[in-house]
Amino acid sequence: MGLRDYLRILVRHRVYVGVTFLVVFLLVALWTFTQSSIYEAEAKLLIKQKTSSLSAAAGAGLSGGAGAAFGQLSSVAFGNPLDTQTELIQSRPVAETVIKRLSLQDLRREGPLKPEDFLKILKVQPLRRTDLLSIKYKDSDPDLAAK
Repeated sequence: MGLRDYLRILVRHRVYVGVTFLVVFLLVALWTFTQSSIYEAEAKLLIKQKTSSLSAAAGAGLSGGAGAAFGQLSSVAFGNPLDTQTELIQSRPVAETVIKRLSLQDLRREGPLKPEDFLKILKVQPLRRTDLLSIKYKDSDPDLAAK
């Protein structure tokens, strides 16, 4: 069977092909227009790290390799400051404070938004090879998402 044979079949059944295409197109259009809009706001936060005494000692070049060892200990002992800030922003006390300050409401339950539900919507991610955190929030209200 060649391409001409397929085209002949389509031309012969053009009514079925056209009706099927139209029905699928209308169903997709109907589904698209009935969906509620979701707005996403994004902020980027710059986290500046203060130099600790151990990493300052490493930078000063303490006797021999001791300064470098202290610098390596510093990064292992204290971890990545972006990870710390990410966890703090995603903590329950911070979520409760944001909910109170912005008067966030749960539209399904007719009351204040629960911190667990808020934290499911909030996305906090460190950006690779930077000192930036990306904070994203989605909501059906554009003004609320922008706050």
